[in-house]
Amino acid sequence: MSGIHPTAAAKAEHILCSPDREAAFRAAYSGQTPPVLRQCAEGRAKVAEDAELVVKVGVSGTPTLIADGKLISGFQQAELEAFLDRHAKPALAKAVSDVRR
Repeated sequence: MSGIHPTAAAKAEHILCSPDREAAFRAAYSGQTPPVLRQCAEGRAKVAEDAELVVKVGVSGTPTLIADGKLISGFQQAELEAFLDRHAKPALAKAVSDVRR
């Protein structure tokens, strides 16, 4: 994803190397960038491992969802809505029906 988000790998490593990963994640996604991004061997290895997996499964955009065995890469609103119409709405209707019984 580095081609799409050039700082993603460094930010991911920073989060993985932070003592409070949740706080580091929240800060990164709220647009805060610390003056120095943390680095560590474990974080670097995990980022590299994840990058290999991304290539292997064919992820080419964000967000990427694997729904019902189908890869939906990038924001594909029509595909997501069609998936929800086929799967989520019938499941919700059944759950409501079960509760009413």
